[in-house]
Amino acid sequence: MAALAALILIAVAPERALAGSPSDISVNRLSAVPSVERQSAFDFVVRELAVSISPHPSWAVGSLGLYEFELSFDNRLTFVHAGALQGDGAAPWQDLTEGGDPSNVQWMPTIRVRKGLPFSFEVGGDIGWHAGTAQMLVGGYGRLAFLDGWKRIPDAAIQVRYTGYVGNDQLELGVFETDLSVGYTFLIPGLSNHPDMFFSPFGGYGFLMSHAKPLAVTVDSVIGVSAWSDEASTEVDPRMFRFHRLFGGMELGGTRVQFRFSGDINLVRNGPALGSLQMGLALRY
Repeated sequence: MAALAALILIAVAPERALAGSPSDISVNRLSAVPSVERQSAFDFVVRELAVSISPHPSWAVGSLGLYEFELSFDNRLTFVHAGALQGDGAAPWQDLTEGGDPSNVQWMPTIRVRKGLPFSFEVGGDIGWHAGTAQMLVGGYGRLAFLDGWKRIPDAAIQVRYTGYVGNDQLELGVFETDLSVGYTFLIPGLSNHPDMFFSPFGGYGFLMSHAKPLAVTVDSVIGVSAWSDEASTEVDPRMFRFHRLFGGMELGGTRVQFRFSGDINLVRNGPALGSLQMGLALRY
């Protein structure tokens, strides 16, 4: 609960109190990098940051009921490549981080709400913090559990979401994600005095598309990027900003309280794969 209180405090704190963090992304620092390396450094950090801020669905695949509402505190840890890269020795995260000393683990604590709708639809929204920086994450999603509640077959659902990276005056970045997940919920009678305890494993595939551009700064040889072909400059390969994700995990809990643990592996074109872990605690009403 202390972490939850800290996140709320950060979200409402005055902007000037958060400014100037050494972990902030600073596009302006690319001016000190040789011009031929600037765009590749920008692209590398954008790709890994996009994967970091966009979470996969980490709860049981079956939808919430029409009258159900959920509040959760989730934590996402992504293991980025913050050091020097093999081969050319470039260190994009160091080049773009204000203090020049980025962490290999990017932590995104997030408050999330979910609400069930008729016909197995579900909507949700979240606000998070890029830990150690002055930046916030704001996202929302819609979800349809098209195979939901049939006892003899697994549940299946499709989800679309968008996450925006806000609060950085030098970078605009967002991620659109589509997820297909499959899982099954097992009741656990006799585990405790609560006969409605359940265990729900799940797995799935996600497709991510990101976009980003410098803001309020002009650095020679650095331009905006996009996964959408009609938006990308002719100098940008939009395939470089489309990512494939495999994820899996479990949810364990009862009628009111649920615990979650999951992970994902993300495949980036012409770049190293990234792994993430997600852990959370939810209260359902």
